[in-house]
Amino acid sequence: MATFAKAIPKLLEREGGYVNDANDPGGETRYGISQRTYPTEDIAALTPERAAFLYERDFWNPFRLGEILEEGIAAKMLDMAVNMGPVTMVQRVQRALNYLLPGTPIVVDGHIGPMTLGYINGLDARKTRILLLALEAYSAHRYIELVEGPDPRFDRFSEGWLVRAMSPAL
Repeated sequence: MATFAKAIPKLLEREGGYVNDANDPGGETRYGISQRTYPTEDIAALTPERAAFLYERDFWNPFRLGEILEEGIAAKMLDMAVNMGPVTMVQRVQRALNYLLPGTPIVVDGHIGPMTLGYINGLDARKTRILLLALEAYSAHRYIELVEGPDPRFDRFSEGWLVRAMSPAL
């Protein structure tokens, strides 16, 4: 089973330190924890330990990432959930599974249930590697959608998002 302790260091490194960018819809942010999402948190004083606690409580546990056998898949899913939102992440994973396994009856509903987990954990090593590639591609596609969309604030994030999408999360 995947462990949060293996996934969190790279995520905190990617999310970085304190930022208060007027072009970022999240507003004041530290370690990826935004004031918009966590209005009661003191973002400027947020510690890596507190950020990790919030990620485990609000992303890792509710989306059952610890039940995934492959560490790299769970870490990528955590990274996607943090950067694009957990429901969008789950939808992208479900779409990737349906793409990878034609005829798979997974409904793209944004909820991780036993069927989604079963398909993820039932993949052989080759298909697991291909799923990871598909998650990178679906992540890149999401970021391209945002950059090509009507909100010009996202343009400045395009290079960083693409690098993030196509990089391993561990």
